[in-house]
Amino acid sequence: MPQSTISPADLGLHANAVPMRNPPLWNRGRALDGVGGDYKCLGRTLFRSILELRCRRLLSADKDVLEFAVESHQLKYRIPTSPHDHSSAIYTPDITVRYRDGRIVVVEAKAEFFANKPYWKSHRPFIQDAYEVDHGIGFIVKTEWDINAQPALSNSEIMLRYRYRYRSADGEDALRRMRMVLATYQPPATIRELIAVSGIQSPDCQDLGFAALMNLALWGEVDFDPTLPITYETRVIWGAIE
Repeated sequence: MPQSTISPADLGLHANAVPMRNPPLWNRGRALDGVGGDYKCLGRTLFRSILELRCRRLLSADKDVLEFAVESHQLKYRIPTSPHDHSSAIYTPDITVRYRDGRIVVVEAKAEFFANKPYWKSHRPFIQDAYEVDHGIGFIVKTEWDINAQPALSNSEIMLRYRYRYRSADGEDALRRMRMVLATYQPPATIRELIAVSGIQSPDCQDLGFAALMNLALWGEVDFDPTLPITYETRVIWGAIE
């Protein structure tokens, strides 16, 4: 019998998801908080720290992530206090992620300083067991060492910077041309080479060819080596991506 419960039962993974915790948007007691522009987020995109915001940038740029929600449910779990007794505790996760393959994973973005606090270290195993054993849901904790790792974070920010450049007649034409090139051109090729072959013409200060490839990467139609920073000399991977 499960020793924990989740409310709401769907984990809050639905349109217009409402955060379970709702302090004032601009809280003077905090160093920083606000609202992000995460396009895969199902509800309000509030964040409590830069670390959370960066974690969600990585998720937004991950082609395998379908959607996520912020602070969208609460887990009520048990903490043993003696061999014959326990107390109840409530945990509200930072992010609940649904992947394209159907997996659901709860992600906690926590600075290493706080991850090593006695309270969290004593509660984390029971939170993890509650998710994984009782509900079949993955649970991971990401610290600044995971989230700030380069070049993954910078690459994600570059791709997201071009997220809406295709929403114009010229942008749509650039996408069409780039897809035509990818359908006929033989890999390998760099970003610079594909832009040149496509013949895409860009207005001043708008590299629509580069923007097209960044959006195709966000959609999973092309990929780049995650161990290398994205530049015009980056090799594009395509053709064998599922």
